[in-house]
Amino acid sequence: MLASEHEGSTAADAFTGNATEAGDLTEPMAICEVDNGESSMLDIDDQGLSSVHHGQVEPTDATLENASPSSDDDDVLLEDHSGDDDDDDNAADSGENDASGDDAAGEGGDFSILNRILSGRHGEGLGSNVFNIGGLAHLGHANQFRPLLTALKQYDNQTQQLVALQELTELLSISTEESLIGLNIGELGQSLANLLKGADGDYGELTGFIASNGDIMLLACRCLSNLLEALPLTGGLLVRLGVVGVLCSKLMEIEYIDLAEQALLTLMQLSKEFPAKVCEAGGLTACLTFLDFFATGTQRTALACAANCAQGITVDQFSQAREAALVLERTMFYADQKSAEHSCRALLSLVNAFCSMPDRVDQLVSSSALGSIIESIDPDRTEAVSAPPALLLRILGSLTHASHERAMQALEAGIFVVLERILS
Repeated sequence: MLASEHEGSTAADAFTGNATEAGDLTEPMAICEVDNGESSMLDIDDQGLSSVHHGQVEPTDATLENASPSSDDDDVLLEDHSGDDDDDDNAADSGENDASGDDAAGEGGDFSILNRILSGRHGEGLGSNVFNIGGLAHLGHANQFRPLLTALKQYDNQTQQLVALQELTELLSISTEESLIGLNIGELGQSLANLLKGADGDYGELTGFIASNGDIMLLACRCLSNLLEALPLTGGLLVRLGVVGVLCSKLMEIEYIDLAEQALLTLMQLSKEFPAKVCEAGGLTACLTFLDFFATGTQRTALACAANCAQGITVDQFSQAREAALVLERTMFYADQKSAEHSCRALLSLVNAFCSMPDRVDQLVSSSALGSIIESIDPDRTEAVSAPPALLLRILGSLTHASHERAMQALEAGIFVVLERILS
């Protein structure tokens, strides 16, 4: 029969934290599903249910006082145990009057009503309508990557690999850390790094028989970049997989300009967290070797990568630093402001790295470059300079501090006069 509405709140409201006539439940309960499909409740208030396990309810006195046997607008059907309306009303009244009794009251009408509400009249109960908690719902997102990982290993079918890489690129570009829960990052990174190697990759029985495919290598590199964007912590894994060395090789021997540009972007992302590893693999030289062949936007990326790598340079890598300094002396006066700024940052890091070795500092920055820096910071200069004056002053200060020869040249170039103009 259809239960009539009462003035008090429904029993379901009592369990979701809404106010009732007898009192308020100050803490709502979290409902989640367990493996067997039954409902469980967490965070029960001291005045609420004493325990609920797998749909079995043990009510307390306060709970029975707060919960009244009524139904909401969804017309929950309650079974008629008494056979007529009068017995239902009597059962409800006895449930309220006996709420202060002992635990035997839990076996009455109130308990059966609450138990039916929790277990549900339609088979599933309330738990089926509650979202999974703890991010477990995102576990299903990793399933869509599994067929793609399988397709990446179909070395004898490059068309299938291309389709999988295109879909993988799109998925990773919109992915977050939560949506990648459950994904085998190690397997994915290994497969992408292998495809990026082109003909030099490990293809099992087909090793040595697979020709390089520019599109496959480009998409694999783009997937690595998108993976770093979605999960920055995967950088350490990619470094251990040897991705840095592969990226540097693509920059030292350019076959496809699009691949080189994408390799630069990926290498720049890795250089933010692992500058020493990138320098160790020759990344500082690799990102500046063919700088003039790239567009302005790509040049900014290359110089930003150089600025990051310069922070991880060691004294054992002086030859790499010297080659980079020759390029940076020129690019620090580029018209593009970002390129000039990155160049100044890189040169400053190189000078500071060898500040205890005056002879090497003299080799890093030539006397002509020193003169250009002094001219650039002169306020009376008519031509505009893109490089930030503050960075130029810092380079000048580090040079004169580390090298006696460069300090004397600065004095001869009238550095005191220029500084006076700056301060006046």
